[in-house]
Amino acid sequence: MPQHSKSRPGRYRIFVLSLWEAASSVPGGPADRRISLEDPQTGRRTGFTSLDQLSAHLTAWMKGGEPTEQHIERELSDNIEQ
Repeated sequence: MPQHSKSRPGRYRIFVLSLWEAASSVPGGPADRRISLEDPQTGRRTGFTSLDQLSAHLTAWMKGGEPTEQHIERELSDNIEQ
């Protein structure tokens, strides 16, 4: 039977990801996509309107600290420049 380490990395977090479509904000337009990421430990929920925003948020979190609007904007602009 394999041995599993009981120690976890210093930063370990479980998030609950929700994805859904909402009625279009433009009459006759395509459905709006919505994304929500919740931290069950804190109850904090963050909403996104694109996968790029979600990715930037998670990238900023993985780099350390809690992501802010500035972190997300910087990650988005860094991805555009590459």
